[in-house]
Amino acid sequence: MTRRPAALATSAVALLTFGLLSSCSSFDDSSTVASVGDHELGRDEFEAIARNPAVSAPSEEPPTTVTGDTARSIIGAWVNVYVLEDAGVLEDVTDEQARAYLDSAPQLAGWDTDDEAVRFILDLAKLSLLIENGAIDPAEANDLRAQADVHVSSRYGVWDPAQGVVPVGAQSE
Repeated sequence: MTRRPAALATSAVALLTFGLLSSCSSFDDSSTVASVGDHELGRDEFEAIARNPAVSAPSEEPPTTVTGDTARSIIGAWVNVYVLEDAGVLEDVTDEQARAYLDSAPQLAGWDTDDEAVRFILDLAKLSLLIENGAIDPAEANDLRAQADVHVSSRYGVWDPAQGVVPVGAQSE
């Protein structure tokens, strides 16, 4: 099965359209973009994710700037991945399976899995595989998100508890 990095974005959008509830809060810590429980998405890690070749289209160079809408999409996907990881949902897919899912993209060869941006992209690939295989129950995912302790920096927007996303096009208050 051939996969392109853009398939990750499509899968993430599919996940985000579940429109799920979550506890939320907004804060403004210049070094923290978002947090889920004990997981923190620091600004450096966020920028590394945004510039990773798996996030940009295969024919494009990694971006030098990130739009607000792209930033909110990445943050929403990151929150969803780590809510489900904390619940053990991603354990059904190995790193090797996630790498195989991504291996059709030559620019991803030789990734270092100790890199936090790469770790997130592998976890997003696991989530994408589970979604494609129908292995994630939307009702269970709703419950997990409703119970999650999610915070997003007001610099990037707000975590929408009614949708379970950082809405694209949203402005922070």
